[in-house]
Amino acid sequence: MRLKSGVYVPDRTILYPIGQVCSAVGDPYRAQGPQQARIDERLKSANKHSYVERVLRAHPAMFARPEDFDIDPWLLNTPDYVFDLRMGTWMNHKEALERGILMRNQTTMTPDLEAYGKYQYTCPRFLEALHNMTEDEQDIALLGRHGAAGLVGTDLGQYLLFIYGQGGTGKSAFSDILMRIDGSYGTSGSTMLFMKQNDKRPFELGDIAHARALFVPETLKGMTWDDALICSMLGGVPIRVERKHRDSKHVRVFMSMTITGNHLPQFITSSQPNKSGIDRRLLLLKVDKLLQGKIDDHYARKLVDKEGPAILMWFIQHAMEGYQSLQKNGSFYGDTVNKAKAAAEAYKAKMSPHLQWMEEEDVILEPGTRTNAHQTWQSYKAWIKDDNPLHRETKREFRDNLRDATNGAVTYRRFGDEWVFFGMKFKNAPSGENVVPFPPVGAVKDGRTDAGDAAKK
Repeated sequence: MRLKSGVYVPDRTILYPIGQVCSAVGDPYRAQGPQQARIDERLKSANKHSYVERVLRAHPAMFARPEDFDIDPWLLNTPDYVFDLRMGTWMNHKEALERGILMRNQTTMTPDLEAYGKYQYTCPRFLEALHNMTEDEQDIALLGRHGAAGLVGTDLGQYLLFIYGQGGTGKSAFSDILMRIDGSYGTSGSTMLFMKQNDKRPFELGDIAHARALFVPETLKGMTWDDALICSMLGGVPIRVERKHRDSKHVRVFMSMTITGNHLPQFITSSQPNKSGIDRRLLLLKVDKLLQGKIDDHYARKLVDKEGPAILMWFIQHAMEGYQSLQKNGSFYGDTVNKAKAAAEAYKAKMSPHLQWMEEEDVILEPGTRTNAHQTWQSYKAWIKDDNPLHRETKREFRDNLRDATNGAVTYRRFGDEWVFFGMKFKNAPSGENVVPFPPVGAVKDGRTDAGDAAKK
């Protein structure tokens, strides 16, 4: 690695300066006869340069472990200086190096210190964008504190902020702006990153584990989320990651997460308290104000080019305020999360992919009714796979999730020779009758026991 503008970066050209030094050392031997000239030849060979590089790797003055970098999570490295997010002080890179401070991440720009407290003049378009996409000042305070949490590399009780709403509201602009100013402190994840799959390999996780902020685009409807992975990434639990062609390793990840999309998250399958481990870390922010005129695809880039340093200072100020709140109340976010957390709890109490399927497919709850279990399962599977072909849910999971989502109003048991769901029906089906004719006896074996061995009612 080489120090470049205050940040250590991988350097694939490191053999070039080593070769220059070796060549300069060997030059005097060239004129001292054939025997000494061979010393010069060896010093100019690529094998010798690689050997010197390997020796230097183990030299105490050159060696540094990965954990020696970014040891203070409250220090933010910028192109011109290192900023302390606790008190708002800063030092230049030379002073930081003299103190033994090694940094591997860096923002894309230096904050505008003169913009402090004058944001209505230094970044008016950014503030206008925030007001256009939010309902009130509490929403803006949440966005500021959440964006600031992505600049800090320690456990702040991080949250997953899900910004959702219809298209044309500019909801993705917030994440785009942050990614452009965060530099290597932030990273983006794929749509499939949080999808729960039995054969998923953690290669992508190994690529993003260094970041303090993660931004994920639209996710598929009905996708089963890996809430255990999300909680681990939010709370600093040791997790094993690997990268292609490299050894796996254990890391502690502290990062804030921002997801934007049109579909609400579907990792919650029940209204029961704490059904999902992500419950207490989920924040929902709805944006439904349509932007006037045509949306510019380059809006975020143009905004950051013009107001980026002031925007970064705005987030740094929120980080300083968050630190003060942390010292005073024990919470970095403070009361900025109250509204979004209440929205998440309200969503949890009434929403699940199974209830959404019932609403869209006109399935209603009615005591005394019944539907064929196999046909019900096929209806749900066809509905969910329209938008998410990779959805994974077993029949048993579907039965349990449907029961939990309806608070026990729907039950699964025998009726004659068939397995049925009691307490629900399709709206267009006559009361007390099956939705579709039952298949032949014994043809459907999705129950807990083989068909045909129970007495008819």
